[in-house]
Amino acid sequence: MDVRRAGSGRPSSLCLWVTRPHRRIRALPMLLGREGELARIDAVLSSARLGHGAMAALEGAPGIGKTSLLSEAAKRARSRGFCVLQATGVELEREYAFGVVRQLFAPIVSQGRCSVNRLKGAAALAAVPLGLPPGRAEPSVSTADAVAAAMHGLYWLTADLAAEMPLILVLDDAQWADVMSWRFLLYLGRPSEDLPVAVLTAARPAAQPSEREQLAQMAALPGAVVLDMAPLGPGEVGRVIEESGLTDADDRFIAACHGASGGNPFLLGELLAGLCATGATGTAADAALVAGFAPQGIVRWASARLASLGPDAE
Repeated sequence: MDVRRAGSGRPSSLCLWVTRPHRRIRALPMLLGREGELARIDAVLSSARLGHGAMAALEGAPGIGKTSLLSEAAKRARSRGFCVLQATGVELEREYAFGVVRQLFAPIVSQGRCSVNRLKGAAALAAVPLGLPPGRAEPSVSTADAVAAAMHGLYWLTADLAAEMPLILVLDDAQWADVMSWRFLLYLGRPSEDLPVAVLTAARPAAQPSEREQLAQMAALPGAVVLDMAPLGPGEVGRVIEESGLTDADDRFIAACHGASGGNPFLLGELLAGLCATGATGTAADAALVAGFAPQGIVRWASARLASLGPDAE
């Protein structure tokens, strides 16, 4: 409510202007329309819990909801007694060998579970890739032998952990994982059929040939599940709009939002937030506002994406 004095001279009374607040949308239900993907993830968790190693790879455009699915998968895994190890690939850190591996095992290292007692036998070879001091002086070996030893050690450390409880390794933005961490995940995927271990990755479409090769190798592993996340359809967009608080949205408004966002949950959320900030309530008249509407959140997101693709894309 704004209180302002009426008239240009000294007022003898006060006039009240009541300002109607803009509608605020509720947090978008990012898992709407993802029942199929969740069912496949549940199957992967069930397989791993029974001692049959399982791998699943989510693929989809930025903003399509991969991170939300990973979060839900981690939540479901914890509820089933899994130890959840999580990491996120970072574009600027792709050159750091075993960077993602160190992220994944950071909780184990920080809790002191990678002690001398843990790193016994073959698992002792995991000390070097994890950045821990080796238990004894290592002989001089070739690079190939050192890589093989690191993979072998990480595998047996994983096997030791999985012997205590089922284990899931969750990697977001997998297209930016360093090469050595990718090799470990592939190494783990081949012999892990008898381990209660699941690997779940999420990646956007690869922009570079090296990224495409890595993702293709993961998808080609025997038994790997590839979930190609498609955009939301018009009906699902309508459900999202309703759940966001616009319960009486007109069909024309829904169609306009679907067309403008392309069914991308992130873009849809930014679009709805921007429209509601202008006072839109989802009427047929509001449908005309959608075309050409560009909230600042989308502008910044699109600008960052273009910048990452180089001057030709810009």
